[in-house]
Amino acid sequence: MKTSGRAALLTATLLFAQGPSAFAAPRRATVTRTIHVKLSTTGNEVMFDQQRLDLPFARTVRLRYKNDAPLGSQITHNVAIIRPERVDAVMAILQEHNYDLASVKGSADILALSRVLNPGQEDVVTFSPPSAGEYVYICLMPGHGDMLGMRGVLSMKK
Repeated sequence: MKTSGRAALLTATLLFAQGPSAFAAPRRATVTRTIHVKLSTTGNEVMFDQQRLDLPFARTVRLRYKNDAPLGSQITHNVAIIRPERVDAVMAILQEHNYDLASVKGSADILALSRVLNPGQEDVVTFSPPSAGEYVYICLMPGHGDMLGMRGVLSMKK
């Protein structure tokens, strides 16, 4: 038997030894995309540095949020990602409970909630949006998101 014949015989033997899986179509790799986003405040202003974030849809979003208020100030901030149709309900619960964040922590309406940040601090929150669409990001500190408009839109498109 020639060398090429032996190689073919060896290949066939190995394929049959592996069973039916050797002949199956190759599996498609599952693609999990993570989007990394930065967001911050704007110094003494009670607002985010961006009022709109347009992103491609991803299974996971990793948001790095920094409170850029002046270090000598006492301005604390946080950020919550909320289903848009539930913002008013979340804010009403907060107001009823004197802005106690424990009253909304764990709510299904809130996709992500950072910790409360002093000036110069940052936090990273990771969340999985259920679908493409628009979500609201808002500061839940007393008066910031509800009265002073510290909020924005996170738009995720496929």
